[in-house]
Amino acid sequence: MKKLLGRYKYAVLLAALTLGMILAAPSREKPTLVFAVIPAEDAGRAHAQFTPMVEHLSQEIGIEVELLTVADYAAAVEALKYGHADFARFGPFTYVMAVEEAGAEIIATAVKASSGAASYTSMIITRADRDITSLEGASFAYVDVGSTSGYLAPHTYIVEAGIRLGEVFFAGSHNAVIEAVKNGTVDAGAVASNRYYVALDEGVLAEGEVVVVWESDPIPNAPIAVRQGMDPALKAKILSAFLSAPQEVVEAMGIGETGYVSAADSDYDVIRRMQAIQE
Repeated sequence: MKKLLGRYKYAVLLAALTLGMILAAPSREKPTLVFAVIPAEDAGRAHAQFTPMVEHLSQEIGIEVELLTVADYAAAVEALKYGHADFARFGPFTYVMAVEEAGAEIIATAVKASSGAASYTSMIITRADRDITSLEGASFAYVDVGSTSGYLAPHTYIVEAGIRLGEVFFAGSHNAVIEAVKNGTVDAGAVASNRYYVALDEGVLAEGEVVVVWESDPIPNAPIAVRQGMDPALKAKILSAFLSAPQEVVEAMGIGETGYVSAADSDYDVIRRMQAIQE
């Protein structure tokens, strides 16, 4: 666990230096609210996809909301910590880190289109024609050290199973892992189930092109969390805005979600247990 947290905190520091976030946080009395997200693909596409949601949030909250796309999981934590964002969409593992590093306060979690549940799974996929019967010695692509389904959950499985992988890569995104497996760049890779199903729906993957060789137990979905110390009335308005988001607005984000439900910090204790296994 110390090694894992050390790598994560190094990434956090690097993100802070890169983004210039070491400066003191700006005043919280702002005429706009900033919503930070980690794009599934390029930032330009994310802005187009999230525009309906940003417009909905602005209308329901009564304050203009601006979208901030950040490069990676560590940068999302830093954005909240140093006042560059008022609320953010985190991965489950990143949320736990945001609580520890920035005092983030959870308000809601997403409902997945594929299951209709407030949970998803991590998958390890391989090309169907590779006929891989064991991951022992296989080249492998993770997403990012801050990713739950793209690192923490599959790495927990690999550690517990005593599997010794071959060469390991961090692809940077779920889509990049899918492409690496599809193109044969790696033998196997870890992805979120919703990103896998989106790839199938959009034709990025053909049916039967890859196979799922392992799937995790349910993982709580990506949460929405606000900055520490936010006025309770504003926090309640932001929660209400997410809960009332029309399905078509949520689906337009292109991340396999259909809506939001209220959430509690204890929902993510399963993530903390995964961390403990890797100590």
